[in-house]
Amino acid sequence: MLGPDSGLRDLLTCLIVPFTDQLASMPIPGWRARFLRQMRSVPSIAEIVAGTITADPVVDELTQRIRALLTEIPSSVLTGRSWILGRLITDLCADYEERLGAGHAEPNWTGFANFLIDACAGLLEAPVTSEGDFLGARSSLVWP
Repeated sequence: MLGPDSGLRDLLTCLIVPFTDQLASMPIPGWRARFLRQMRSVPSIAEIVAGTITADPVVDELTQRIRALLTEIPSSVLTGRSWILGRLITDLCADYEERLGAGHAEPNWTGFANFLIDACAGLLEAPVTSEGDFLGARSSLVWP
């Protein structure tokens, strides 16, 4: 259980590691991350997946706590960055899954999860140089 003083990396760990652990538990070659990436390319299905993820009370609490840690980041920028994170996590997991299936890497989902956590923390905490809503109005953090 996370305490009230949990940092950004702790919160991101709670969002990312369950997904990478699930992928790690699957046989090689795995297809789950690649299937999710493909589903995301169909707008109506992507909306359903996003709605399912953001409706989860645990995910909602984690995303609200992340927002509370990043109050200096404008809401439109944070929402846009979360949209990028969803793609980053999904696409990189799919690419890693594909590399494992092709025998191009030894499975290390724990190390890969840490790599993703570092990248996500860096993206969320990056300085803001422009506050525009460049990705279109979005009402919540969207991770898929």
